[in-house]
Amino acid sequence: MAEKKNNSLGYLAVIYMIGNFSSKILSFILVFFMTYFLSKEEIGEYDLILTSVSFIVPCVSLLIDNSLLRWLLDPDFENKKDEIFANTFNLLFINILLYTIIYWISSLFFSWNYRGLIYVYSINMILYPTILQGTRGLGKNKLYATISIFYSFFYVMLTFVSLYFFKSSIEGVLLANIIALFITIIRLLIQNGWGRYLKPIKPNFALLKSMSNYSLPLLPNTLSWWFISASTRYMILAYLGKEFNGLFAISYKVPTIILVVTSVFTLAWQEKAIRTIDDNESVTIFNSVLKKYIKLILGIVIILGACSKFIMNFVSSEYYESWKYIPILLFAVFFQAISGFYGAGYLRAKKTKGIFYSSIIGGLVTVIISFFLVKPYGLYGVSWAILLGYFVLFLYRAIHIKKFLTIKFPTTLLITMTFLYMIIVSLLKLENKFVFPISLALSIIIFFYYNYNYLNIIKSKIDSKWRK
Repeated sequence: MAEKKNNSLGYLAVIYMIGNFSSKILSFILVFFMTYFLSKEEIGEYDLILTSVSFIVPCVSLLIDNSLLRWLLDPDFENKKDEIFANTFNLLFINILLYTIIYWISSLFFSWNYRGLIYVYSINMILYPTILQGTRGLGKNKLYATISIFYSFFYVMLTFVSLYFFKSSIEGVLLANIIALFITIIRLLIQNGWGRYLKPIKPNFALLKSMSNYSLPLLPNTLSWWFISASTRYMILAYLGKEFNGLFAISYKVPTIILVVTSVFTLAWQEKAIRTIDDNESVTIFNSVLKKYIKLILGIVIILGACSKFIMNFVSSEYYESWKYIPILLFAVFFQAISGFYGAGYLRAKKTKGIFYSSIIGGLVTVIISFFLVKPYGLYGVSWAILLGYFVLFLYRAIHIKKFLTIKFPTTLLITMTFLYMIIVSLLKLENKFVFPISLALSIIIFFYYNYNYLNIIKSKIDSKWRK
């Protein structure tokens, strides 16, 4: 009974909510705080650094952290966890060594700011996800949650001190992130007792081959997320400048609130989908969860869409116009979330090539459309390109996955809620003091109308646990 409880979707979601909610929300608030200390150009440059590192990390790690999690959760490898850890860490350190050589040789021919800090930050970001996934794979979900809070606390605190007291700039924010990551990594290594794996061993090539065959097809998927949501930053830099990149970076932060919910759900959903062995049970669960998921995510999108103009009152006035692009990006993130839902189906079936092809197509659509729309339509063009890229990604997966998993998509529900969203967003263009309260009230009504039964079930479960 205890094992079932600990593997339930609701239990996993709560645990991951604790860890992810703190980091995402604190980072969200921190960026708004940063707008009062950094100019649009500096925010744009810092965003480009994060964007570049987000590309480097999967290319170096080869997403071996995904394989680590999958193999640790596999009952067939229950007695081989030490061997899995040792081989994973050794492969990772070899890749880091190669990356180090390439990075510093490249620095001899090309010049960029903060080379040393970016290098150290990227190394930490390569190690951190692997160690986190290892913790999660061992079933230490509570440690996973608390360590995310631990990291977020140090990152926010050190950044605040750097900007407010020392009047620092980008280098101060980078250094704060590096220190927070380093302390967190050391704590995890010690607490999990993984020091014994940090030494050369004779590699198990058969194990590494099977793990690589699993993770490598996921690399284009990860890079496609990058192409869809991040590569557009370089397009903005090339055609519009750092100032516009700063505006776009701030407008994209509001949709990250959606990512708080989706990242929590995706972590729990992936684990639940992988552990579900029976095919008939999988179809039933997929269909049931998908409908509830759409109602929840699109309901939140509608509320945030109504608040998008109001939220920008809390940033520096020079960033206020960022609200214009938020409604489009919110809808883009919705399709990103649904694509991630279908991605769990590919992982369960170990058919990661489907993730590969869909990701490539979605990424190409975004880049091509951005190229044609960025000059005539500016940030509007980039926002629409991202939305269309995620929509194509979702559409491909929704059609292709039916070859091995019969999922019925609730098309009528999507059309109805999209129409309501368009009405709410249209109200934002009216310059009237009553627009915000009216649109907010309507969006909340819509949210509870579609999610009342599900929220009532959650409330009943919480009440039941509380009484016990």
